[in-house]
Amino acid sequence: MCAGTRCTIVTQSHCDARRVAFRSIFARLTSAFRERRSTAWRNGLTKKVSVAASCAGMDSELRQTRARVQAYYAHTMDDYSEFWSGPADSALHLGHLDADIQGHSASLVRTNEYLAAQVTLAPGCDVLDAGCGIGGSSVWLTQTYGCRVTALNIVMEHLLQAKLDVRRLGLTSSVHPVCVDFHQIAMRDESFDVVWALESGVHSCSRLVMYGEFSRVLRGYGHLVLADIMIAERAQMNRSGALALDALTSGWALSSLTTESRMLTQLRAAGFKPIDVHDTSSLVAPSVARLGDLARTAALRTDEEVASGAWTQIRVGNIRACIALDELFREGTLRYVIMSAKKVRGQREAAV
Repeated sequence: MCAGTRCTIVTQSHCDARRVAFRSIFARLTSAFRERRSTAWRNGLTKKVSVAASCAGMDSELRQTRARVQAYYAHTMDDYSEFWSGPADSALHLGHLDADIQGHSASLVRTNEYLAAQVTLAPGCDVLDAGCGIGGSSVWLTQTYGCRVTALNIVMEHLLQAKLDVRRLGLTSSVHPVCVDFHQIAMRDESFDVVWALESGVHSCSRLVMYGEFSRVLRGYGHLVLADIMIAERAQMNRSGALALDALTSGWALSSLTTESRMLTQLRAAGFKPIDVHDTSSLVAPSVARLGDLARTAALRTDEEVASGAWTQIRVGNIRACIALDELFREGTLRYVIMSAKKVRGQREAAV
């Protein structure tokens, strides 16, 4: 064999060996890549399934919450109209009775004034009234400050009454009652200067989601002002207190009575910087006591009204809830707090 032939054979042998080695390496790399891709796909699928299950659970909870709130207000609309709200206030909330105020209706308007004092309101200011009731605060904000108000509610009876009042007062260009859930606000980001939530948060099935939506629709450094019934931080409840709290939450279709510290944590997690917290329990106490007295008088004829079919169990539950609220306030288990907070761009903290 000549030298040239041996060289050709050796060279060919080396090339074959390199090709075999390359194929082996390529096969191992391909196998590893496919395994990693498969693992990533499985992990991604698991995550998607988990998120989908979470969303489905949230949607189910929202539907149940809406149904309970809508049923409660549909059955008690006449009670509020007869015993609580009037044409001068159109209010479903509690009143603040201080040295400058006399009378129930004036105390209800005074509550609006206490909330308004916590934020900057001016003509042309865009306000989201999150849980507007029958529109009393929305109308008041427009008439007092010249604000443009979008009034959210999920209770059709309330919205119908609000629209009738807005039309009657000639405010259709300034007050817009709409059927929207504040957990899922179908509006553009940064649409409002102020979010106003007067005693509506107690119906939320997820305050963190609700506050997140408030933050989303607020313009940069916009303000949230809210008033809520809260559980005292160190409340000591015996069995009767626990039963009263259960009567209140079930009778009023409440989903989330919370404490001040928990609320502050959730507000920060949603991108808010709390500014002021005011405990106005002493000013609200006369209004709560009035509600309790009305309910105790009504309770004397509960059996008769239920037997005649005039009252539903939801109306009876409302009466018991009013009595329970009065008892829990007297015991110091519940407080009334007005709080303001400012949206902080990019601020996100983990909820505890």
